[in-house]
Amino acid sequence: MKMWWSKLAPAKKRTVWSDEKEEVLSDLQRAYTEWENAQYRLDWAVGSDEVDCAIYELVTAEKKYDLVLKKAKQLKWEKGFIYFEREVI
Repeated sequence: MKMWWSKLAPAKKRTVWSDEKEEVLSDLQRAYTEWENAQYRLDWAVGSDEVDCAIYELVTAEKKYDLVLKKAKQLKWEKGFIYFEREVI
């Protein structure tokens, strides 16, 4: 007996990514979160020492994020890749 839903469009195939791509995606999310946290710390820094430390953390987080983005761009991605974009201030 055929069910009515069997006439629906077939489900799309899910893209299976390699372990390397999954690792890059998790690194990208982690680096982006660290960058956001560094911005937050800079916004709430009070003393001159805290501001200096927050600036160093922000610069480090930006460089790390850029490195991970370069690594992600070197891999070949299929359509449907979720693109993480950083706001430039």
